[in-house]
Amino acid sequence: MMMRLKAVLLAALLLTAGPLAALRSGDTAEELDAEILSGGPFTLLTSDPAAVPADQLKVLVLMRAATPVDAEILPLLYDVAAAAPRAKIIAVSIDPEAVSKELFAKLPNPNFATAVDNKSKTAKKYLTGAALFPRCFVIDTENRIIWDGEAMDLAEMLQDYYAGRFDADRQVKVSPLLDELLSRMRSGEDRQADYAARKIFKLDPGNSAAIRIRLFMLESTGRYQEAWQMLQERRQALPETAKPYLLLIDFACRRTDFMPQLADVLTGYMTKVPADPATDGSVAYAFLTRRPFDPSALELAGRLIGRGMKTVTAEGREPRMEDAALFSAAALYASRTGALSSALKMQQQATARLAGASQYRRAASLRLEEFYRKCLALGKPAATP
Repeated sequence: MMMRLKAVLLAALLLTAGPLAALRSGDTAEELDAEILSGGPFTLLTSDPAAVPADQLKVLVLMRAATPVDAEILPLLYDVAAAAPRAKIIAVSIDPEAVSKELFAKLPNPNFATAVDNKSKTAKKYLTGAALFPRCFVIDTENRIIWDGEAMDLAEMLQDYYAGRFDADRQVKVSPLLDELLSRMRSGEDRQADYAARKIFKLDPGNSAAIRIRLFMLESTGRYQEAWQMLQERRQALPETAKPYLLLIDFACRRTDFMPQLADVLTGYMTKVPADPATDGSVAYAFLTRRPFDPSALELAGRLIGRGMKTVTAEGREPRMEDAALFSAAALYASRTGALSSALKMQQQATARLAGASQYRRAASLRLEEFYRKCLALGKPAATP
């Protein structure tokens, strides 16, 4: 889902003129002016910072109700809210109340607030007429916007913030540079776009939005070797961070000329990046689904699954929701290698770990369980009369 979402959002950027936000990182936030549908009362501004935890954040997500892209954001927000409960999130639709309610009804009992801003009172405070939806603003207890960006990057931002890795002052410098990069992309000024991206990377070597935009520019013009080199430069800048390895793996799975280089990339990943079952499982799943008939991809997926399983089966480790991705990958790997009974058991383990996840994720896992059951049934000999 996320790869399709990224492609649609990037394509939309090409049609957008001018800066995306009237307010950006470093600015003082404006109060919410919308009809709360669920999760109220909700305010964006903190009147008494001493009365709330110092690390509490408010997250405003401005979105549309009538587009498939925004509908896909809801399960994403559910998982983000579950992973970062100290962040108070509100999704605000700027479309008419009827279609907004219809959209939000697709996710019963959300763990974030919802609202409708059909007169765009809030949207006009935060966005220009060139806005791309959905757009996120993260606000601290001092009522300062510390981050503005796309919904697909929100989980990473919150994870960095609560791990002590987020630099709000750096983000103030990065935000206008991202506007510059987008402007250069839309006008086709490749050299200037490259310069803007490098300025961002100097401040923030792993900036996801800059990497994504620059990669889009290079791929859309057929410069695949330059795209690969750009990702390799990110790997060199962040050798112990998973992101550049994952981007290289994703790129090679889409551009098969680079598949022979994946063994080196994966060796670097497994040598330098600490084991993380969720990430290992997601990468293994990508290998298995993007390259379903490639024996080398099957072998690489097996290496990742084996590493992840050592962690999740370690003595004393409690089951975690994020481990579901690894068990789903293990199920698919087992089915590809003919072990259907093991595939069903692995998928059941995945479902068991999704008790706190969105209904979309649980339903998807249950469908896979049923698929493996039917495969097993089809493989049994027919009963003799």
